[in-house]
Amino acid sequence: MIEVEEIMPVVDVVAWHPFYGASPSYGYSPQYGDPSAYYYRYPLLAQDLMDTAEASGFDGEFRVDEVGWPTSETANTDQPWTY
Repeated sequence: MIEVEEIMPVVDVVAWHPFYGASPSYGYSPQYGDPSAYYYRYPLLAQDLMDTAEASGFDGEFRVDEVGWPTSETANTDQPWTY
């Protein structure tokens, strides 16, 4: 079995998908719950992910992307927020 410590030193990029519309201003929804806990903890969650990767030998680039800013014309029906 390959261990994490064997993989991470040869990884170039660690990327993760951020959140969509997790602003506390949107309040609770049955589909997404209360976004405020996740929203306010996001910096700690991101730092924990980066610390874990680095502790496992990663020294590459961190990328948080796939951020979308839907407008009323491009919003998905399951994403009621627009910008």
